[in-house]
Amino acid sequence: MNHGFSSNRYGTGRLLVQMARALHQDGYSVLAFDRLGHGESDGDFSDITASDEVRQLETVIETIKRRIMRPVHVIGHSLGGMAAAVLAGERPDLIKSLSLWAPAATFVEDIADGHIMGDPLPEMTDDTLFDFDGQGVGPGFVRDALTFDPYKGIDRFKGPVFLHHAVDDPIIPMRSTEKYASIWGNQTTVHKYDAGGHGWTKLGPRKSLLARTLADIESASFLTRSGLRAAS
Repeated sequence: MNHGFSSNRYGTGRLLVQMARALHQDGYSVLAFDRLGHGESDGDFSDITASDEVRQLETVIETIKRRIMRPVHVIGHSLGGMAAAVLAGERPDLIKSLSLWAPAATFVEDIADGHIMGDPLPEMTDDTLFDFDGQGVGPGFVRDALTFDPYKGIDRFKGPVFLHHAVDDPIIPMRSTEKYASIWGNQTTVHKYDAGGHGWTKLGPRKSLLARTLADIESASFLTRSGLRAAS
Protein backbone atom coordinates (compact mmCIF):
# COMPACT_ATOMS: atom_id res chain seq x y z
CA MET A 1 0.00 0.00 0.00
CA ASN A 2 1.36 3.39 -1.06
CA HIS A 3 0.29 6.42 0.98
CA GLY A 4 -0.40 9.96 -0.18
CA PHE A 5 1.48 13.26 -0.20
CA SER A 6 2.80 14.23 3.26
CA SER A 7 1.01 11.24 4.82
CA ASN A 8 2.40 7.94 6.12
CA ARG A 9 1.82 4.20 6.16
CA TYR A 10 -1.11 4.56 8.58
CA GLY A 11 -3.08 6.82 6.23
CA THR A 12 -5.67 9.49 6.98
CA GLY A 13 -7.46 8.49 10.17
CA ARG A 14 -5.72 5.08 10.06
CA LEU A 15 -7.32 4.33 6.68
CA LEU A 16 -4.44 2.12 5.54
CA VAL A 17 -4.37 0.30 8.88
CA GLN A 18 -8.04 -0.55 8.46
CA MET A 19 -7.48 -1.72 4.89
CA ALA A 20 -4.49 -3.83 5.93
CA ARG A 21 -6.50 -5.54 8.68
CA ALA A 22 -9.35 -6.35 6.30
CA LEU A 23 -6.94 -7.84 3.78
CA HIS A 24 -5.03 -9.80 6.43
CA GLN A 25 -8.26 -11.28 7.79
CA ASP A 26 -9.00 -12.48 4.26
CA GLY A 27 -5.65 -14.25 4.02
CA TYR A 28 -3.50 -11.68 2.20
CA SER A 29 0.01 -10.65 3.15
CA VAL A 30 0.13 -6.86 3.39
CA LEU A 31 2.96 -4.35 3.32
CA ALA A 32 2.59 -0.62 3.91
CA PHE A 33 5.66 1.58 4.08
CA ASP A 34 6.69 5.16 4.74
CA ARG A 35 8.33 6.71 1.71
CA LEU A 36 11.52 8.69 2.28
CA GLY A 37 10.81 11.95 4.07
CA HIS A 38 7.53 10.61 5.44
CA GLY A 39 6.49 8.93 8.68
CA GLU A 40 9.36 7.15 10.39
CA SER A 41 11.55 6.78 7.30
CA ASP A 42 14.86 8.53 6.79
CA GLY A 43 15.21 11.55 4.55
CA ASP A 44 13.75 15.04 4.50
CA PHE A 45 10.35 16.00 3.14
CA SER A 46 12.03 18.94 1.40
CA ASP A 47 13.94 16.51 -0.85
CA ILE A 48 10.99 14.53 -2.23
CA THR A 49 10.02 14.47 -5.91
CA ALA A 50 7.29 12.56 -7.71
CA SER A 51 9.85 10.85 -9.95
CA ASP A 52 11.81 9.57 -6.97
CA GLU A 53 8.65 8.31 -5.29
CA VAL A 54 7.96 6.13 -8.33
CA ARG A 55 11.45 4.67 -8.02
CA GLN A 56 10.97 3.99 -4.31
CA LEU A 57 7.79 2.04 -5.01
CA GLU A 58 9.60 0.07 -7.70
CA THR A 59 12.34 -0.89 -5.25
CA VAL A 60 9.83 -2.02 -2.63
CA ILE A 61 7.86 -4.19 -5.07
CA GLU A 62 11.01 -5.71 -6.57
CA THR A 63 12.10 -6.68 -3.06
CA ILE A 64 8.70 -8.23 -2.29
CA LYS A 65 8.67 -10.29 -5.49
CA ARG A 66 12.18 -11.62 -4.87
CA ARG A 67 11.13 -12.82 -1.44
CA ILE A 68 7.63 -14.21 -1.89
CA MET A 69 7.23 -14.79 -5.65
CA ARG A 70 3.50 -14.04 -5.57
CA PRO A 71 1.27 -11.62 -7.50
CA VAL A 72 1.39 -8.08 -6.13
CA HIS A 73 -1.76 -5.99 -5.95
CA VAL A 74 -1.05 -2.31 -5.30
CA ILE A 75 -3.32 0.09 -3.43
CA GLY A 76 -2.32 3.72 -3.85
CA HIS A 77 -3.94 6.79 -2.30
CA SER A 78 -3.67 10.25 -3.86
CA LEU A 79 -0.05 10.89 -4.92
CA GLY A 80 0.69 7.28 -4.01
CA GLY A 81 -1.95 6.19 -6.51
CA MET A 82 -0.47 8.39 -9.21
CA ALA A 83 2.98 6.88 -8.58
CA ALA A 84 1.54 3.35 -8.71
CA ALA A 85 -0.08 4.05 -12.08
CA VAL A 86 3.15 5.40 -13.55
CA LEU A 87 5.13 2.41 -12.29
CA ALA A 88 2.51 -0.01 -13.66
CA GLY A 89 3.05 1.48 -17.11
CA GLU A 90 6.83 1.33 -16.82
CA ARG A 91 7.01 -2.11 -15.18
CA PRO A 92 3.81 -4.06 -15.89
CA ASP A 93 5.70 -7.22 -14.94
CA LEU A 94 5.69 -6.13 -11.29
CA ILE A 95 1.99 -5.51 -10.70
CA LYS A 96 -1.11 -7.70 -11.09
CA SER A 97 -3.79 -5.13 -10.29
CA LEU A 98 -4.19 -1.51 -9.22
CA SER A 99 -6.61 -0.02 -6.71
CA LEU A 100 -6.29 3.75 -7.01
CA TRP A 101 -7.98 5.92 -4.40
CA ALA A 102 -8.42 9.52 -5.61
CA PRO A 103 -5.26 9.29 -7.77
CA ALA A 104 -3.58 12.69 -7.80
CA ALA A 105 -2.55 13.07 -11.43
CA THR A 106 -3.81 16.67 -11.42
CA PHE A 107 -1.04 17.73 -9.03
CA VAL A 108 1.04 18.69 -12.08
CA GLU A 109 -1.72 21.04 -13.24
CA ASP A 110 -1.96 22.53 -9.76
CA ILE A 111 1.74 23.29 -9.60
CA ALA A 112 1.76 24.71 -13.13
CA ASP A 113 -1.09 26.98 -11.96
CA GLY A 114 0.98 28.05 -8.94
CA HIS A 115 -0.51 26.18 -5.99
CA ILE A 116 -0.33 22.93 -4.00
CA MET A 117 -3.57 21.51 -2.58
CA GLY A 118 -5.16 24.94 -2.74
CA ASP A 119 -2.28 26.86 -1.14
CA PRO A 120 -0.50 29.41 -3.38
CA LEU A 121 3.14 28.70 -4.19
CA PRO A 122 5.73 31.42 -3.63
CA GLU A 123 8.43 32.23 -6.18
CA MET A 124 10.71 29.21 -5.76
CA THR A 125 14.48 29.58 -5.63
CA ASP A 126 17.10 27.01 -4.65
CA ASP A 127 16.80 28.16 -1.03
CA THR A 128 13.00 28.42 -0.90
CA LEU A 129 10.84 26.00 1.07
CA PHE A 130 7.07 26.08 0.71
CA ASP A 131 5.41 25.71 4.11
CA PHE A 132 2.95 22.85 3.83
CA ASP A 133 1.40 22.06 7.20
CA GLY A 134 4.72 22.71 8.92
CA GLN A 135 6.78 20.71 6.43
CA GLY A 136 8.95 22.27 3.76
CA VAL A 137 8.27 21.42 0.11
CA GLY A 138 11.53 21.96 -1.76
CA PRO A 139 12.11 23.51 -5.19
CA GLY A 140 13.04 20.09 -6.58
CA PHE A 141 9.48 18.88 -6.13
CA VAL A 142 8.15 21.85 -8.08
CA ARG A 143 10.74 21.58 -10.88
CA ASP A 144 10.13 17.85 -11.23
CA ALA A 145 6.36 18.33 -11.41
CA LEU A 146 6.64 20.85 -14.24
CA THR A 147 8.11 18.16 -16.53
CA PHE A 148 6.30 15.13 -15.09
CA ASP A 149 3.62 13.39 -17.17
CA PRO A 150 1.50 11.17 -14.89
CA TYR A 151 -0.32 9.55 -17.81
CA LYS A 152 2.67 8.77 -20.04
CA GLY A 153 2.84 5.11 -21.00
CA ILE A 154 0.34 3.89 -18.44
CA ASP A 155 -1.65 2.14 -21.17
CA ARG A 156 1.13 -0.48 -21.27
CA PHE A 157 -0.36 -1.92 -18.11
CA LYS A 158 -3.02 -4.46 -19.11
CA GLY A 159 -4.21 -5.69 -15.72
CA PRO A 160 -7.37 -4.81 -13.80
CA VAL A 161 -7.61 -1.22 -12.55
CA PHE A 162 -10.06 -0.23 -9.81
CA LEU A 163 -10.67 3.51 -9.43
CA HIS A 164 -12.24 5.04 -6.33
CA HIS A 165 -13.21 8.70 -5.96
CA ALA A 166 -15.56 10.72 -3.78
CA VAL A 167 -17.51 13.37 -5.65
CA ASP A 168 -16.97 15.82 -2.77
CA ASP A 169 -13.16 15.45 -2.82
CA PRO A 170 -11.92 19.03 -2.26
CA ILE A 171 -8.35 18.30 -3.35
CA ILE A 172 -8.35 16.03 -6.40
CA PRO A 173 -11.12 16.61 -8.95
CA MET A 174 -13.08 13.72 -10.43
CA ARG A 175 -11.61 14.45 -13.87
CA SER A 176 -8.37 12.80 -12.73
CA THR A 177 -10.14 9.46 -12.27
CA GLU A 178 -12.15 10.00 -15.45
CA LYS A 179 -8.93 10.48 -17.43
CA TYR A 180 -7.52 7.22 -16.09
CA ALA A 181 -10.76 5.44 -17.00
CA SER A 182 -10.62 6.82 -20.54
CA ILE A 183 -7.05 5.58 -21.00
CA TRP A 184 -7.54 2.09 -19.58
CA GLY A 185 -11.06 1.58 -20.93
CA ASN A 186 -12.53 -1.86 -20.28
CA GLN A 187 -9.77 -2.70 -17.82
CA THR A 188 -11.27 -0.29 -15.32
CA THR A 189 -13.96 -0.47 -12.69
CA VAL A 190 -14.94 2.97 -11.37
CA HIS A 191 -16.41 3.36 -7.89
CA LYS A 192 -17.88 6.78 -7.12
CA TYR A 193 -18.82 7.87 -3.61
CA ASP A 194 -21.36 10.57 -2.78
CA ALA A 195 -19.31 11.67 0.23
CA GLY A 196 -16.03 10.97 1.98
CA GLY A 197 -13.77 13.78 0.86
CA HIS A 198 -10.17 13.07 -0.07
CA GLY A 199 -9.48 10.64 2.78
CA TRP A 200 -12.85 8.91 3.13
CA THR A 201 -13.34 10.63 6.47
CA LYS A 202 -16.97 9.55 6.93
CA LEU A 203 -17.84 6.16 8.39
CA GLY A 204 -20.28 5.03 5.71
CA PRO A 205 -18.15 5.86 2.66
CA ARG A 206 -15.06 4.47 4.37
CA LYS A 207 -16.72 1.13 5.10
CA SER A 208 -17.83 1.00 1.49
CA LEU A 209 -14.33 1.81 0.23
CA LEU A 210 -12.76 -0.94 2.33
CA ALA A 211 -15.34 -3.52 1.29
CA ARG A 212 -15.18 -2.64 -2.39
CA THR A 213 -11.38 -2.64 -2.45
CA LEU A 214 -11.26 -6.04 -0.78
CA ALA A 215 -13.80 -7.44 -3.25
CA ASP A 216 -11.89 -5.98 -6.19
CA ILE A 217 -8.62 -7.56 -5.10
CA GLU A 218 -10.36 -10.88 -4.54
CA SER A 219 -11.79 -10.73 -8.06
CA ALA A 220 -8.39 -9.86 -9.55
CA SER A 221 -6.79 -12.72 -7.63
CA PHE A 222 -9.45 -15.16 -8.86
CA LEU A 223 -9.04 -14.08 -12.47
CA THR A 224 -5.29 -14.49 -12.23
CA ARG A 225 -5.48 -17.95 -10.64
CA SER A 226 -8.17 -19.28 -12.93
CA GLY A 227 -6.55 -18.07 -16.12
CA LEU A 228 -9.77 -16.36 -17.17
CA ARG A 229 -7.88 -13.13 -17.55
CA ALA A 230 -4.15 -12.52 -17.50
CA ALA A 231 -3.23 -9.50 -15.42
CA SER A 232 0.13 -8.88 -17.02
